[in-house]
Parts: sequence; structure tokens; C-alpha cells
Amino acid sequence: MKKYFPWLYFWKLTGALFLAIVAFLVFFRFTGLDQTKDIILLLMASFLVASLISYRFSLPMKKIFLKAMRLANKRLFFEFNKQDSFKDSIFETENPEFLELEQYLDQIKRKLKERREQIAHGYEESKTLMSAIEEAVVNVDKNEYVLFFNSAFASQFVPRMTLNENDDQIKIPLSQIFRDHEILNLFDKAIHQGQSGKIQKSIISQIDSRERIFSLSVSPLKDQKTNEVFEVMGIFHDISELKWAEKIRTEFVENASHELKTPLTSIMGYLEIIKEDIQSGNSKNTLENILIVNKSVHRLNALVDGLLTLSKLEHGEHAVMEKIKPEVATEEVIQKLNPLAKQKNIQIHVKNHGVQTVHADVTKLEQVLSNLIENGIKYNRDHGIVEIHWHPQAEGCKLIVKDNGPGIANHHQERLFERFYRVDRARSREIGGTGLGLSIVKHIMNIHGGSVSVKSDVGLGTEFTCIFP
Repeated sequence: MKKYFPWLYFWKLTGALFLAIVAFLVFFRFTGLDQTKDIILLLMASFLVASLISYRFSLPMKKIFLKAMRLANKRLFFEFNKQDSFKDSIFETENPEFLELEQYLDQIKRKLKERREQIAHGYEESKTLMSAIEEAVVNVDKNEYVLFFNSAFASQFVPRMTLNENDDQIKIPLSQIFRDHEILNLFDKAIHQGQSGKIQKSIISQIDSRERIFSLSVSPLKDQKTNEVFEVMGIFHDISELKWAEKIRTEFVENASHELKTPLTSIMGYLEIIKEDIQSGNSKNTLENILIVNKSVHRLNALVDGLLTLSKLEHGEHAVMEKIKPEVATEEVIQKLNPLAKQKNIQIHVKNHGVQTVHADVTKLEQVLSNLIENGIKYNRDHGIVEIHWHPQAEGCKLIVKDNGPGIANHHQERLFERFYRVDRARSREIGGTGLGLSIVKHIMNIHGGSVSVKSDVGLGTEFTCIFP
């Protein structure tokens, strides 16, 4: 603690007192001594007296100085506490003339402590809030260095960066994170021109290394007095799902309109032909045309039923769960599809490998079986085989429906469960497919908390697997 002693004040006071004592002695002619030795002793004694008096007055200044430094420097605060150099109150019993000054210092100490706690609490609240926000948030200084970013930003754009939580500032160039000119230009305008901006950009996300669409909003933070920009905040809102949903809706409307228009056009055309035949008295082809109209009506009805079913499933229709014997549900579906199977000489084989009951909604389970078995019949070759297997699992059971038809190429399998997606559109319409069956199966399995998958090789058939929990 010696290095904190107010030596400058001490030496100035000592010099002033020494000169005062010497002047006092000269004034009373005590320096008239002839011996040099006496003069030197007298000067030394004067200096010693001046030093003692100066030390007596400097010591309180040292304590005040140390207390002020403790308020200004947190490290010194702990250093002084370890050495126990002085108590909180240093002038209660000595030097009462400095007591008022100490009281002011104590007031400053309390205010600084309160302010420090408020800042710490505010910082923690802001940090927690930023971390809880789903949007990626980043703060940039005037030199385009990153000062702060939340966990969402880190996971999207800088997952490999190791951050020290004790650092007050994170000095990373923004150009090190983004190479896109439009993004950097937007931040540059906010910094140098004080302009807010908003753009939509496709950026490769570090989460899955896929391109995602972000809506980026950049806003300058300005000083209230000078109106100068001191920081810029950028918010990256991931709108990939919204864009994807918008695309799906657009495609759905286009596909639904097209699928509905095809049978309606056929119905209108053949009705016009029937009308003309009746008016002309030519009824030779009337029955044949009526059958074509009837087929189109059935197809149109199937489309509407499929769309209604999908709508109910997507809007949270619940499954009424019960224990079902798989053989009973499978047999009922096969009985309904037997006429269709006989037309193509398709054999249907069912095998249960030890499944006692299935925990499912009976109506929806029959829909799953009906769609998968019907597809196995319709898209199979003549004299083909459709196999249905029930396998037990640790939890729940597994349903496998496979055929020995032409199979499905790999590039089709990813989109097979999309609405209106068909591998062969012309053939699907010819055999009466709506393009909604597999989509309905997927939604039903999701409602049951299960899953559906496909495995197929061209020329070797197709296998659908449904997992019931």
C-alpha cells in the first residue's frame, strides 16, 4: 500500500513547513550560532519536525485517496479487502475534520453500487431476451465490427465460432461473416447515412447447409443529443417456411384447378354430344357417352372426397384410438378391392407375424390399407402379387404393403407423398388415380404419431412401410 501514499502532497507540505521553521528561527536570530555543526543539527531537527507534521496531515489524505480508488476500481476493492488495510468507516474516531468528506464518498459508493447493479440486471435481461428471440439479431459498430449477436444468429451463420461469455465486446468484422454485397451495403447505408432498410435474401444456413430465405431489417441507433449513429442493429427473420407454404398453396390451387377442370371438361363435352344426339334422334352412341360421363363424375367425386379428407386431416381432425385386430381390418379392405384385383388377376397375400392388436382409429386404418393396397393393384402388372405383412415391434407394430410391379425411380420417391404428385400422370388418370391417396396416408400416420416410408427399385416392385406406435 506504500505506492498509494500521497508523496507529492507530503513533500510539498514538508518543504513548506521546513521553510517556515527555518524562517521562524532566523526571525528570532537562533541561526546566529557560529558553529557549522550546530547549524546542521538545527536544520536536521527542523526537517524532522516538518516531516512528522506533514506525515500527520498526509496520512488522512492517503486513506481518502485509497477509498476513492476503491470506488473507482473493482480490482483494488478486492485487493484492499484481502489486506484488510482499513475499515469501511475510517474517520469515526480520528480526524473528525474529514468525516464529512468520507460521508460524501460513502454516498457516492452507494449510488455507484446501485447503478452497477441496475446495469448488470439490465444487461442480463437484454442478454436473456435476445437469446429467447427466434430471429437472428446482430449489433454492429460504426467500423462495421460485430459487437453482439444472439444464439439464433450464431447457430445460423457462425456455429464454429467460440465466444467468451465474459467479453463485453465481440470484435468480428461483419465482412468475415457475410460476403454478400447487398447485405454489407445495407449495413453501410445505415452506418454512414442513417438510413433504415429491408431486403429479402437467400443465405446458406450453417444449421443444415441449405439455402434459406431471410427478411433482413437494418436500423441505425442514434445518439439523442447529436443524432449521430453509434450502432446498427440487424434482424434476420427466417421466412423460408412461409415462402415454402406460399409455394405449396399456389401449386395446390393450380393442381386442384387442373384436376377438377379435366373431368368437368369431359362431362361438359360429352353432355353436349348427348344433347345433340337426342335432338337429332341418333341414340346409337348415347349409352357409351353416358358411361364416359359417369366415369368422369366418379373421378370428380373421388377428387372432392380426397380434398375434403385432406382438409379435415390438416385442420386437426383427431383419431379415435382403439385396439383393432389387424386381420379383421385387412380382410374388410381386401373384400372391397377384390373386384379390382380380379380385373388384373392380382393375387393378394396377407401374413401376420405375431401382431395381436393395432392401437389406431379403425376408419383411418382402413383408409391407409385401402390406399396402399389399391395402389399396389392399380399400378401393378397383370398377374402381379400384392403382399401385406404385419410385424410386431418393441413399441407398436409395423405394416408393410409391397408389390412386384414396375417400381418407382429414386428421383420420384422424395415427392411421392405430395398432393397431386404422380410418377406417370397420363397412366394415373387412365386408371382413375387422384394423386391424393399417399398424401392422405402420410397425414393419417402423422395423426397417429407414426410414419410412412417408401422403398423401391425400378423393375423390382415397391414397398411401403407404416409404423404404428
